[in-house]
Amino acid sequence: MIGHHEKSDYPLAFAPDFVTFRMFGRFVHAMTFAAIDWIPLTIGCVFAAFAVGTAFESIRILIRGVTVSGTVIGYKEVEDCFCPIVEFTDRSGSTRRFTSSSGHGVRKYAEGARVTVVYDPMHPRRTQIRAFWSLWIFPAFMSLFAMLLVAAGFGLFSQE
Repeated sequence: MIGHHEKSDYPLAFAPDFVTFRMFGRFVHAMTFAAIDWIPLTIGCVFAAFAVGTAFESIRILIRGVTVSGTVIGYKEVEDCFCPIVEFTDRSGSTRRFTSSSGHGVRKYAEGARVTVVYDPMHPRRTQIRAFWSLWIFPAFMSLFAMLLVAAGFGLFSQE
């Protein structure tokens, strides 16, 4: 019958979830447009963009920054986290003070403890304690979440 379409078992009438084709003498299964879950894929790409951006900021401060010694002079409590307040002398001799953006549930450093500080002399507000937690933990977690969401978007966790 001309113009008659039977109901398809495929998500989209024109393509199954996976298409098999021959390449280089082997059968290859390729995912089609219909098999991709776009919501986790899109969110994963946004997380990946934030991860790259924050990693770039950490790399930039390590390349351009000046490393000096600082002293923890106290803590600022932010949402059940203790963010250290650090005082240091920059290379021009000015005393500067900043509150670290990364805090912990406990006071990680004793007051009066010496810490290594890295700051951007062109932008003195870009100052961090030179430690893995301060520089890399946010990009690392964002990258992990991005990879999980992108994998879910491509159906790597599906039971089918």
